Amino acid sequence: MSILLVAATDAELGALKWPGKEGCGSENEAGLFSLQQLICGVGPVASIFSLMKYLASSDHPDLIINAGIAGSFNKKIPIGSVVIPITDTFAGPSIEMQDGSFRLFRKSSKSEQDVISGFDGTFTADKGCLKNIPASITRVRGLTVERASGSERTIKELVMKFSPDIETMEGASVYMAGNYYGIPVIGIRSISNMVAPGNRDEWDIPAALNSLNNTLMNLLNSFIK
Repeated sequence: MSILLVAATDAELGALKWPGKEGCGSENEAGLFSLQQLICGVGPVASIFSLMKYLASSDHPDLIINAGIAGSFNKKIPIGSVVIPITDTFAGPSIEMQDGSFRLFRKSSKSEQDVISGFDGTFTADKGCLKNIPASITRVRGLTVERASGSERTIKELVMKFSPDIETMEGASVYMAGNYYGIPVIGIRSISNMVAPGNRDEWDIPAALNSLNNTLMNLLNSFIK
């Protein structure tokens, strides 16, 4: 089985430990599997460009895993939690209104046409993969943004329009590429911070990376059984 592990930064993959990390085949009790890694860059544009370029020029993997950290909108999903987005949605494109709110380029009424035909911004994790993931790992709704939310107004707008559980900057891009090419795709995210105004000092990236590392190998083993 060939698996492509996609992360935004070296730091996210640098904390992950698996046999044969440098791209060699990795042997475990379930058999032989191949792991490749792609550092796609931060943000939805960099991630979709990097991944689509990779998939256009390489043999397609059997599975894409998007691993990384995320912010939580949900107080029931605290820092250090590891979650699985069953869906991930692009927050944009949108138009900022005079009062500071924003209007999405999507259907806002039954009579209004999509600006982008057929695009509702939401992409899904592979259902077969989800069946192999322990029920103890919380399933969530992901939201992909171009910048980490830090103002009360923005956070309220996002919660009102999308009802998200977590915030990422690449998740929907990776899901979009997998869905487009028909490749099973799944996300594994560990919470580094609560999405709240002015709380950067309360972020705990080391704890999030440690939780991510501790969970990933167990999930990899479950995918190849």
